[in-house]
Amino acid sequence: MASAQAQPQAKKQSPVKAALQGQPQAEVLIILPASGPMSVAANSVRDGIEAAYYAGNSRPVLRFVDNSQRSITDILKTEVKRNTQLIIGPLARNEVEALVQAKPAVKTLALNQVYKTEPNIWQFALSPDEDALAITKRIQADGVAQLLVLTQDSRSSSTKRFRDAMSRIWGGKLVDSTQVPRKLDEQQGILLLGDYDWLNQLKKLPQNKIYTVPLAIKENAKLPVGLQFCDIPALYKADWPELLKAYEKNPTSVPYQRLLAFGGDTWNIASVILSNASNNNQGQTIHGRTGTIRIVKNTIDRYPQCMKVQNTGLSFD
Repeated sequence: MASAQAQPQAKKQSPVKAALQGQPQAEVLIILPASGPMSVAANSVRDGIEAAYYAGNSRPVLRFVDNSQRSITDILKTEVKRNTQLIIGPLARNEVEALVQAKPAVKTLALNQVYKTEPNIWQFALSPDEDALAITKRIQADGVAQLLVLTQDSRSSSTKRFRDAMSRIWGGKLVDSTQVPRKLDEQQGILLLGDYDWLNQLKKLPQNKIYTVPLAIKENAKLPVGLQFCDIPALYKADWPELLKAYEKNPTSVPYQRLLAFGGDTWNIASVILSNASNNNQGQTIHGRTGTIRIVKNTIDRYPQCMKVQNTGLSFD
């Protein structure tokens, strides 16, 4: 114990500070469903948010509100308090549309993306458009000008959304095929849209200029040499110990691990919004769990990390 020393006389507390101490602590309102079809996904997002929250230094109060039986309009009307600094959520796309229409007075980080927006709303999602743009850059860097597409099930919603996103970029240079060609022309590549089991039953795949989507990735999966894809880095790198702890506490499959990482990045983005760091002309860049995230004003862009399967393992960009 330190030796006793003369203590300085305590300063008188200002009336303003004394008044502020009587006010409730600043809070972040988080809107996620506790039941229904999206509740399992919401649990992973919540685990990710809490993992990043406790790993960081900023600790406003987090207050979770269940919206499984309530409208967004009702929640905004009854749950937003004077000390609510930020709203996070909702998760479903139709609810984000309702949120945009409601024009919340409080800064809001929506956990899905729609085409309409409002100045007070940021939108963050694991979007097929971002995945399509990332893999397109990789494909074009390989000199591919025409992309042959093999699809397991065109009716799958995740496959269709990615295929539509690629069509917007590639137009007529995207060509559907029913089988792996015996030989690729110099400027041709192959895009494989399907799950892991389907991909691995394909025979005689070339070892160059073949690409796939995150849907095909499973934990500890053995993938064809030469295959390239873009995904969230947290699945492949142990750079975020808080996510490893959250996963050890509640092990989940790969799709929900992505949502765990998504929740972690959600909190980091929320911290940027709370600090107003995105409002300067340079914006803010986060090297996040789901990729490199760029926040400028109320726009969020995510850039997944691209990888290639080598004989020795994965190589990263």
